[in-house]
Amino acid sequence: MARNSKKTEDGEKALSALILREAGTETNRRLLSRLPVFRPDPVLPERMRKLLGELDRAEEEPRLARG
Repeated sequence: MARNSKKTEDGEKALSALILREAGTETNRRLLSRLPVFRPDPVLPERMRKLLGELDRAEEEPRLARG
């Protein structure tokens, strides 16, 4: 049983990594950003909008620059 459990755990990790990789592609990011559920609330405080903008810019930086 332990061996089967290990296979299941490895499969779940691989699936999770695949989903994260696919969700992060430019095409999917563009699509998701157009869906209303993924847009920031227009009544967010200015400080919160600025922080979200900083997050967007940080995500656009090359991965190598982040370490």
